Amino acid sequence: NVLFAAALVATCTSAATAQADAWQRKWYWGGQGGIVFFQDANGANQTASQFGGHWLITGKRSALFIGVDQINFSNPTQAFLSDGTEVDFSSGRRLEAGLYAIPSDNKLQIMLGGGFAINQITDAQALGPFATTQAQLTASDAVDNFSTKASAVLAAGLQLRFGNWALFGHYEYMPAAKDFLITSGMQSLTFGLRLAVSSAHEDVTTGN
Repeated sequence: NVLFAAALVATCTSAATAQADAWQRKWYWGGQGGIVFFQDANGANQTASQFGGHWLITGKRSALFIGVDQINFSNPTQAFLSDGTEVDFSSGRRLEAGLYAIPSDNKLQIMLGGGFAINQITDAQALGPFATTQAQLTASDAVDNFSTKASAVLAAGLQLRFGNWALFGHYEYMPAAKDFLITSGMQSLTFGLRLAVSSAHEDVTTGN
């Protein structure tokens, strides 16, 4: 009976370890899509679609996230420069890096974290008419300066694992930033799939 109990404990411990090792110290490749929520220059609520790819490099209870997303605004979105010049745009890009805490080894895992993102409006144009060519050039330079902004990111999500695959959903919040064409805070809700394609950890062995 003692041997049987010891064997049972060892089997359960081995199963729990295998479950943990199924996601720890792995290099995941994934894709995602979702919706961005924000307000335009007139205070109206707007949405945009986003899609992209990412890497998730997991540790024992944490993970490094690196991702890129293309953002497509449903309609040309209106913004204004500080001098009142009207600007419109319809597409953007986001580069993001952050850290997640993953406290459990369960198949359904909570992920909490944050980091930073570089948001870029890729096709912004100042609308005329302009009185002079110099005024047009000045407005174009201002648009370039207001088209890219770094922002903090707060994030929370769920991940459902099955083998080397994982389904996930993420919520992210980016606070309002000055000197950017989107003056409100931005929220995004994304869903996707990721696959562990390789180990992010190598055991070092020594020989006699």
